[in-house]
Amino acid sequence: MNERIKLLAEQARVFAVQTVDVECKGSLDEALDAAFEEKFAELIVQECARIAEENDLGIDIVSTRIKEHFGVEE
Repeated sequence: MNERIKLLAEQARVFAVQTVDVECKGSLDEALDAAFEEKFAELIVQECARIAEENDLGIDIVSTRIKEHFGVEE
């Protein structure tokens, strides 16, 4: 696995562990998995948007559209 993806996955794991409510409904494992998956996807979209911003010669519409499409805010 790419080192950058490993780093994003680790950030998502940390986020999940720190934010999941211990008294959540359902299984704790399910809640952790859901929080991880959502954060991991968000981090990947943000990374793609960042790359688009850096490579679009000053026009940030591509980055904005990527984030809007996936419902990700800065």
